[in-house]
Amino acid sequence: MKRILYVLTLVTALAACGTTTQNVPDELDGPDKNTTDPDPTLPTKPVLVDRTAEADRLKGEGIMALESHDYSGAVVKLKESLVFEESPKARYSLVAAYLRMGDAQSATQAAQQWMDKEPESKVALAMLVQALLRSNRVSDARSRMEIWTAQKPDDLELKNLAVEVLLAEGFHARAVRESAEVLKKDEVNIGAMRNIARAYLAMGKTDLALFVIGQGLKIREGKGDVLLSYLLGQIYIQKKDWQRAVAAFTECLKAAPDYAEALNNLGVVYQEVGDYPSAVTALRKATQSAPGYRPAFLNLGNAYRGLKEFDKARSAYERALTLDEDFSDAWFNLGILYFEQQIEGMDDEQRLQLAVKHFNQYKMTVGADAPRNDPVDNYIAEAARMIEAARQMKLEQMKNPEPEPTPDEPTPDEPTDEGQPTDEPIEPDPLNPDPVDPDP
Repeated sequence: MKRILYVLTLVTALAACGTTTQNVPDELDGPDKNTTDPDPTLPTKPVLVDRTAEADRLKGEGIMALESHDYSGAVVKLKESLVFEESPKARYSLVAAYLRMGDAQSATQAAQQWMDKEPESKVALAMLVQALLRSNRVSDARSRMEIWTAQKPDDLELKNLAVEVLLAEGFHARAVRESAEVLKKDEVNIGAMRNIARAYLAMGKTDLALFVIGQGLKIREGKGDVLLSYLLGQIYIQKKDWQRAVAAFTECLKAAPDYAEALNNLGVVYQEVGDYPSAVTALRKATQSAPGYRPAFLNLGNAYRGLKEFDKARSAYERALTLDEDFSDAWFNLGILYFEQQIEGMDDEQRLQLAVKHFNQYKMTVGADAPRNDPVDNYIAEAARMIEAARQMKLEQMKNPEPEPTPDEPTPDEPTDEGQPTDEPIEPDPLNPDPVDPDP
């Protein structure tokens, strides 16, 4: 048994930003604002550094680092560029880098600083909301959206963003109603269609979700839509239509090759059909694209477990736990790994004791959120029985050791030379060199 995570995330902002600049919102894809223009009334001073040129250089290096998945390097360069010159594109990329690293707290701080610089930026607001949701600060995200939607009640982009918060809170039916109001004002609003599809999917109404996605893809005919393709893959996962799920996620990844959530789910689909090498390929790319994305590490561990590569599976689970020590599914799967696999250099008693330790850690972290009919107690009981059996076997071996044969005594199965013919020549008797057979 294993825990596999299919991920239905709040994908609107993160999927759009990914790790490349090809999906930077249009309003950010222009000349940056220069907030360091000198006061013409002041006397001129020697210019030692061209601040704009230096900012552009650092920003370019930061974005290149982001595209090559060097997120720490990207953060350093982008922060340095903002010292020289304010840039919405640099702000956007900085928040994206933190989110991909799994550092939601730093992402929230960076997005808030952006909002302080540009309090009217809806893109900055969207990234702040994403960061708050990733930090599990759903109430803070809701408060932000309530203020903005009260100030701009007719802004459909803000309404769609507010619906994302409703989805995060689990208010799926209300999300459908709010999105339907948006479609009354703009019947081809793709953002509203995405949110309705996500709500229906979360409610288990896959046929309705499929219909809405189909309508959206017709509107986007010839252009495609990353998020609708992603949701289409989610629907086919629920329907267990693995072939169509692979096709949908592959289509999604054509437009966004570093989309970690899609790579993760593609890897899980490959696991479902037993193609573990392809699963490892997809999941390793997901972890490279988003090294702070814990579900990808969990599922990578599952894929390695399918290949019987114990050390790599353990390493992947442990990496997930370094990102979140309360990640209950990782504790459970680590317990299963020790429960099922024989490990070189470790006897059964030691191995099963470690399995029980990880199962108990799982129980502590999952708490009241444990699923109904959780099998963990059965695993613990079976491991305890197997440990006792291993101990009894050791005791029996100590009480009744097998006798070792002595060097001078042949073992029962060892043949002897007594009474057996030999091919060796007979030595002549020196006292009777030419014996004569007696006359019969």
